[in-house]
Amino acid sequence: MSGIGDFLFEASKDPRVKTRIAEEVVSMDEGARERMRALQKLGGHTFVMADISDLEGEEAYAIAEVHPL
Repeated sequence: MSGIGDFLFEASKDPRVKTRIAEEVVSMDEGARERMRALQKLGGHTFVMADISDLEGEEAYAIAEVHPL
């Protein structure tokens, strides 16, 4: 798992994809982060999606489950 700030996520072994997912997590405002934490406390799962089309040469998205610390 990789971490960014106060969240962990598991993504592709491709470092470019990990970076893109991390950028999405960093770009979230504190309200979104707090909603993710609250959902996890209720037993829910939270995911982040990142556009990686420029990395793949065609329309492509990466999805990673995100876990608050």
